[in-house]
Amino acid sequence: MTTFAIGFATFLTMPRLLILFGLVLGSITLCEPNQPHKSNPFAPSFARSFSSSSSAAMATPWSVIRARGRLVVGVNPKSPPFSRQDANGQWSGFEIDLGRQLAADLLGSPDKVEFVPLTPRQRINTLQSGAVDLVISQMTITTNRARLVDFSLGYYTDGTVLVHGSRITPVRQRIGILKGSDNIAIAQQQFPEAAIIGLDTYAQGWSALQANQIDYLAGDYSGLLPWLQQNPSVS
Repeated sequence: MTTFAIGFATFLTMPRLLILFGLVLGSITLCEPNQPHKSNPFAPSFARSFSSSSSAAMATPWSVIRARGRLVVGVNPKSPPFSRQDANGQWSGFEIDLGRQLAADLLGSPDKVEFVPLTPRQRINTLQSGAVDLVISQMTITTNRARLVDFSLGYYTDGTVLVHGSRITPVRQRIGILKGSDNIAIAQQQFPEAAIIGLDTYAQGWSALQANQIDYLAGDYSGLLPWLQQNPSVS
């Protein structure tokens, strides 16, 4: 099971965030970090507080954020329905709504937030550098990541899927997976004979699948769903 959570450098510098996010959004289900297995059904959840794990990096102090007058949030620009930036630069999606709600609760207006586009591989480094205050970008809680950044409790639970084109082959060949994804470990565990092919984006994966450069594409169901809807020949 994968549970997405908000990542940030340390919760100690933002005490109001710890309290207000819990009071406003509440909690439907609590995530358990470092689950080795994903389940397919969706099981949405909202965070109610932040974890207290230690961090190797320091977040932007709350006094600086307050003086600045806006939150700076890292998000994925190409991940509907969670987050998307259109051709006009407008943001939309569930994680965008979370960022705006935090800005409204902490700074008094949903407009007091700046969204910074990040790829999955940029999330932790950008967060540690202080270029963003927090990341809301389908970041799964894992043991290794928890050593580097702190997490909120989970707000969404997703599952891993494996898709193929019109030609079905045994699942011991080439599986394309996003670089740095926790789906790599799952695929290696479930299909130890398969060759893992690293991908930078899902779009690259679809192109590789169509060009017969990979046999399967693995990823989070929510991330692959828009592509599946646009490509009915893929299953």
